[in-house]
Amino acid sequence: MFFPILFFLVFFGFFCFVGGASLVQRLAPNFAAGMQPGPMWELNRRTGLVTVFTDPSKKRTAWQVADVRPFYEFDCHLLSTPDPQGSPQYSLSLVHHLDEVQVRLVGMFGATQSHLEQRANWDMLQRYMDVSQPLPDFPMLEQDRPADPTTREHDSEAGRDPRFWRDMDDATYERYVEDQQGKINAVYL
Repeated sequence: MFFPILFFLVFFGFFCFVGGASLVQRLAPNFAAGMQPGPMWELNRRTGLVTVFTDPSKKRTAWQVADVRPFYEFDCHLLSTPDPQGSPQYSLSLVHHLDEVQVRLVGMFGATQSHLEQRANWDMLQRYMDVSQPLPDFPMLEQDRPADPTTREHDSEAGRDPRFWRDMDDATYERYVEDQQGKINAVYL
């Protein structure tokens, strides 16, 4: 008598749990995915400003600006934290040199086991924020290259294919990545 009731309760509880989870996912997808209603920070190439927003996890303060500073006032810090096995994980953070304003870039570049990659990311970020130079040439920014005047002029002078990354096959991409990794190692080692 006890086992059929227990079986029914476990079976019913499982379906209530699954149904409740799918209901939460359907009614509040941002909560279910862990998404925030607003950004944490913004790096604006056109203005050269870094905008830090207040607590983005709360809807009522999500888009409120906490601080706006010029990019050149920030110093880059290379952070090292251990992973669960004790190996170092490196990430970047922008820290204002006078005030307690910090922008953690781990959401943009991720944490890596190589400090060389993070140093290259810092150089790429400096180039991105410098309007006198063309945008860094990597796949994520290809769609924005025609909209940037400096980059558009550079690409027309250099004869760069506007679909350079989109039309690249996998083998060429792998060779390109290996070549770039070799250049990073040569510069930063």
